[in-house]
Amino acid sequence: MKKLVLTLGALALGVHTAQAAPITYFLEDSAGSDAVRIGVTLDDAVTAGQVQFTVFVAPNAAFPNIADINGIFFNVANEALLGGFSFTGAQVTGSVQSANNVNSVGGNPNVNPLDDFDIGVKLGTSGIGSDDIQTTSFMVSHAQALTSAMFLPGTYDADGLFAVRASSTGLAGGNRQGSSKMFCADGAACLDIPPCTNGDCPPDVVPEPTSLILMGLGLFGAATVARRRR
Repeated sequence: MKKLVLTLGALALGVHTAQAAPITYFLEDSAGSDAVRIGVTLDDAVTAGQVQFTVFVAPNAAFPNIADINGIFFNVANEALLGGFSFTGAQVTGSVQSANNVNSVGGNPNVNPLDDFDIGVKLGTSGIGSDDIQTTSFMVSHAQALTSAMFLPGTYDADGLFAVRASSTGLAGGNRQGSSKMFCADGAACLDIPPCTNGDCPPDVVPEPTSLILMGLGLFGAATVARRRR
């Protein structure tokens, strides 16, 4: 389902990238009966070495429905890490980790017939009898320090970036009897790019300090060799 994209520097040094600011994707592709616009924000600056996921209903003129969020499915660039992730949040009620093999968490929630993912996280319960989750956050942690880039395109090519299962879909105050499976098939199209200020458009991803140090050492070494050859 996905192929790792390895740059020479990352292959030799194991360097990851760090996110400069929270980054948000909006899921507007639907495989359910009633579409609902879902936002997914990743932030690796809340707690060092962990990534905070925030999932929220984001209605607009084109997608006026609201819904109860039941679960989110996503991928990780390094599948060797699977099995070691922990998911902590008040509304996390289950999770599954299996490379290219996850489209449900205990049968429900599920995102069939979408492509299989690496990770599924169940949020609350299905339906609004016990809860009605329209926004929630959870932390993803691992023995290895994590960055948001590990879960985003640029480190891999994905058939589906994220998928979210939601139930009790419908207009606020109306008959919420619908069901939604929202996904993002094209990461570039789903990315919410903040507006530029006075022509200043900072990149979404910047090198970690470690990467900068290694790059500096490499340049220093090249300059030293060049002086010796004179």
